[in-house]
Amino acid sequence: MSDLTVAERAALVVRLRNRWTPDEDALVKTHFRERGAEWLCTVIPRSRGAIVHRASVFGLVRTFWTKDEIAFLLANYEAHGPVYVAKQLGRPLAGVRCYAYKCNLFVARGDNKPNPNSRTRKIVAEIASEIGCAPEDVIGRRRNPVFVLARWRVARALRNLGYSLPKIGQQLGRDHTSILNGLRRLEEMAA
Repeated sequence: MSDLTVAERAALVVRLRNRWTPDEDALVKTHFRERGAEWLCTVIPRSRGAIVHRASVFGLVRTFWTKDEIAFLLANYEAHGPVYVAKQLGRPLAGVRCYAYKCNLFVARGDNKPNPNSRTRKIVAEIASEIGCAPEDVIGRRRNPVFVLARWRVARALRNLGYSLPKIGQQLGRDHTSILNGLRRLEEMAA
């Protein structure tokens, strides 16, 4: 030890101090799959990344959602938001938002949830019948090129009726800049 420089000694002390104790390993092995890294951060004084890495050393992976977690997400996401759900489930916020998007869930504050009026519904139904799909596909979140093109056509029809870009965005559940981009792309395709 006397042959080590000051920097090497400091690095060795840090490595020795940051070793995982058997108690910490036991907590990770016991609770990682059910409760996740977020919960373990409250029990073990380590970062989330360190806990995830340690769990991977033991071959523990937490990727699948249980039926109870999905039920909790469906029941609480729109009412309470993603932060609440992530804390309650002990899941990362990005993971909760990603799974909620797959389930077609929106935050209660109005995360661009479609709100079509009767005129918009009529236009959507006409265009959907022309391309042979359901009106929900045109207004929905799917990004299939056929549905996107149909959505742009609906936006152009509403714009021709005098609707503003924010109003069209509200009708289709999109931001007004997305509507503007769609209208421009339609013009480029026509040229």
